[in-house]
Amino acid sequence: MSIVGAVLSAFFDLRPARNFDMYALIFLACGVIGAGGPESKSTEIKVERWFNAPTLRTPENRTYVILFFSTLQAAETRPYLEVLEKLRQRRDVLVLALSAESASRVERFVGEEKIGLPVGARSRLHKQLKVPRFPAVVVLDPKPKEVQATPEIIHDVARVNDFLNDFAGESEAPSGQFDKSSTLAVLKHHARQDPDAEQRGRALELLRGRLEPKAFMKLCDELLTSAEGTSERGSISYLKHLADPAVPEKEALLAPSSVAANAMRDNPDDPIWEPVRQYAANIEWLSPNELMRDYSQHDGDSPDESLVRREIALQIGKLADKAQARGMFMQMLPGEKDAGVRAYIVGEFWTSCEIGDIEAAEFLETQLAKEPNVRVVRPLMEVAIQCLRTGEGPCE
Repeated sequence: MSIVGAVLSAFFDLRPARNFDMYALIFLACGVIGAGGPESKSTEIKVERWFNAPTLRTPENRTYVILFFSTLQAAETRPYLEVLEKLRQRRDVLVLALSAESASRVERFVGEEKIGLPVGARSRLHKQLKVPRFPAVVVLDPKPKEVQATPEIIHDVARVNDFLNDFAGESEAPSGQFDKSSTLAVLKHHARQDPDAEQRGRALELLRGRLEPKAFMKLCDELLTSAEGTSERGSISYLKHLADPAVPEKEALLAPSSVAANAMRDNPDDPIWEPVRQYAANIEWLSPNELMRDYSQHDGDSPDESLVRREIALQIGKLADKAQARGMFMQMLPGEKDAGVRAYIVGEFWTSCEIGDIEAAEFLETQLAKEPNVRVVRPLMEVAIQCLRTGEGPCE
């Protein structure tokens, strides 16, 4: 499943969510010293395959702690893994383990050692960073206090443990251990640091009832800088929207098409859904012109019509001629009234374009400027624009 498909399935819940492959590239902006003084340099982490694939942020602003290892040195590597597994629980750190060996050997090693860290196979980053031997730990800070020519390479597990103790900061409460009677400090801690995204959201929801709107919106802005994925960004943005006194008319949690999709899932035999079922059964035989004709004809607000439009968007996304699909989506998106259908159009449009399609990115930027849906459509547009312009982020 594509990243777009996973996002839409999570939001609209018509099809079961499935695991999907993480793309193999991560870009981290690090401080280095060049000939002309300090400058920003992009460190590329490229692997053949991820095991326990990392969840990335947009933008990615955590400290990276990277273990370089060999599968032939299990005894030497094991103490490092034990220390870094503790550090992995922090939300301001991304811990990775990288090996230069083949995916099959690394997969076997991950299974034998029961490694929970994200592990990349066939990485060459150790050459770029001039790591002389394994195991070794390198810390890359996206916002270094001092610009350094090369990062420090740690070969002593005791020093890694010291780093962990220095980095730990405040003690962490168990995930989800809070309720409406908890102090503001406890709720803020969980909203910022709880390792479970659902618990972070629950803590933030409780804070909305405890903080003044201005203070709550400021906290939301802070959390948006570390939100993981479009789902969490959308949830935080929606809570901020609900708290904003300058916006008296609040948007509904679910778009009408999403409500209809859930109703159809819960009661599929209701006669109201018969037109949707019949249309979906024959949609693959329709030509692009017929799809556009039907999209225009099903422009009402009724539940079945919104679901038919969504089916049409999905079918257009399957067209072999991606340039044709791209043009069709550009006709559809500006006039689509339903936020749920807009989200599907954005997702399918995005995957119909090539990275570097600046015209498509500019088109989405124009739509973003007037897009009212903060929970789903705006976060999806933002990620799509970034991927189209830069190739960075969850672009597959």
